[in-house]
Amino acid sequence: MANTNLPRRIIKLWDTRRLTLIKTYVTKRPVNAVAMSPLLDHVRSTVLSYVNMVCATLRHSIPKSIVYCQVHEAKRSLLDFFYTELGKLEQKRLSALLNEDPAIMERQSALAKRLELYRSAQAEIDTVAWSK
Repeated sequence: MANTNLPRRIIKLWDTRRLTLIKTYVTKRPVNAVAMSPLLDHVRSTVLSYVNMVCATLRHSIPKSIVYCQVHEAKRSLLDFFYTELGKLEQKRLSALLNEDPAIMERQSALAKRLELYRSAQAEIDTVAWSK
């Protein structure tokens, strides 16, 4: 094979055994030297394998991502609906659904009242502390 570079922007690749033109390359910049690599086929096949692997990964992961987003949105909307419906229930009906012992329910109610008292006391302490 031989390379010719006549007007410095066109490179012609020739087969010297058959004296036939194999390919013509046109560049935007002047070319001063041309080199041929025996590893061209190996590099080409490696790059092609990598590109095919990336494409296969994308083909498999994009549908999974779409389904994940759909499931996540459905989960959020169903949970919102569930919490809204659960909040509408009365305390007695809710305790019947939970199947909890009445003593435990009374203890939870007493602790909730105590927590509210502590929170109001903390808010009052904060207002006094910040007013100084």
